Amino acid sequence: MNARERMAAAMRHEIPDRVPVMCQLALGHYFLHAEAAPADIWFDSRVFAEVLEEFRRRYRFDGLLVNLPGRPENWRDWVVAHEADEFGETMTWTCGLKTRVPADDNLQTFPPDCTWLPRADLEKLDPGDDGLLRVPGLVWNTWHAPCLWDIPDTADLADPADYPAWFTRALRAARQLSPEASVHAEVFSPFTHLMELLGYEQAMTGLIDAPEVCTRLLDRFTAVVCAQVDLYADCRPDAVLISSAFAGAGFISREMYRRFVLPAETRVVRAVHRHGLPAYVHTCGAIGDRMELMAESGVDGIDTLDPPPLGTVDLAWAKERFGQRFFFQGQPGCGQRDAAGRRRGLRAGGDPEAPDRQARRRLHPLVGLFGGPESGPAAAAADDGAGGGVRPVGVADADAPEDHAWYEPGNGTHGGLRSVGAAHRRRENVRDRQRDAPCSFEQLEIRTRRRASIRKGRLPAGPVGGEVRGPTETWVMKAREDPCPSWCG
Repeated sequence: MNARERMAAAMRHEIPDRVPVMCQLALGHYFLHAEAAPADIWFDSRVFAEVLEEFRRRYRFDGLLVNLPGRPENWRDWVVAHEADEFGETMTWTCGLKTRVPADDNLQTFPPDCTWLPRADLEKLDPGDDGLLRVPGLVWNTWHAPCLWDIPDTADLADPADYPAWFTRALRAARQLSPEASVHAEVFSPFTHLMELLGYEQAMTGLIDAPEVCTRLLDRFTAVVCAQVDLYADCRPDAVLISSAFAGAGFISREMYRRFVLPAETRVVRAVHRHGLPAYVHTCGAIGDRMELMAESGVDGIDTLDPPPLGTVDLAWAKERFGQRFFFQGQPGCGQRDAAGRRRGLRAGGDPEAPDRQARRRLHPLVGLFGGPESGPAAAAADDGAGGGVRPVGVADADAPEDHAWYEPGNGTHGGLRSVGAAHRRRENVRDRQRDAPCSFEQLEIRTRRRASIRKGRLPAGPVGGEVRGPTETWVMKAREDPCPSWCG
């Protein structure tokens, strides 16, 4: 299987040759470690696509997410000043806004007086006003641009025909550069548009004080998102991610989710399905209480299943209950922090074995049930500058499925997860072991090459609840007997 085929099989609940890996790296990581300038990565669609593919190959990811919309080739015509300063760089635009370009973080845009970007006033707005779609706070946080470039004020953003060709430029470039990888497009959910139009505090209170107005706004945003789905679908992506970061329990209740999020996202999912593409949704943090509501939307997959303390999802429970309903793009865990509050473990200078342990801990409960999950962090933090890069992100996360998670048939008609070294996995007879049978948790066998595991310190030298089989010295463990073995970390 190539990377594209591997991801497609996982999303169809089929058994790939191994668990695929995909990671939405922080843009600050690209800024720190790519040769291209940060502003070019952010605003030049071709450069952005080239960087995505460069890092996908560097970390051996199976897929990439195009999470910035396209830009016009002449985007620099809107820049009136570009100078270095204490923030890194500052760009001034023809509209008067200023964008700070740090060396290791997302770009930030402000009015000339460096206050917050304007948002709509819920008490005064007209939901039918076309000007709402050009409010600076909404435009920057959904288009990630200072303005809508050369799109005329009369354009109907709910009509795909009114979008310029450059809107899909980044996705088209990524598809061209990555023909054998799984290329995913991203749209923001209607609820995210509502949050960015009004600002978070006003949006939260508006759901209570002006629910009818919020519903009308969501209906309008849904039409815009569906138009963007239609445009992206023509570029032959392998899936569409619906980014709905604010729909978790940290922001709204189950009842609010059912009323404000579910109807809009159901329409977006149907728009994706009309093109024969899988749709998956990203919601940060606490979603354990609303996964059945997410299933009602018809969405095919979920990103990200944050375990405690970031979220409320137990991965084994989610896989057992929803494994035949969703494909999962799970997060190995980027949330460990030291006493100073800095992220550790996945950073250079942290425990070098922590990423591998966390990846194996996440893989173990996920691969045991019917269908193959995806695996990989939803977003990786940029390095804080103290260690010279994020070595474990990508290197360890890509190694873990190669070392510990590919499939071979188990006993009878049940497939199992076989864990061997990457070099062994590449042997030509690997494909001969593949079967179309579903993977059963009861029949799951996790096999490790005991000699290699002992050498790497992953298993003690003596026998541990297993047995030695022939010259390959495989260690066998029934998952039901030990749902999270000690060697998983």
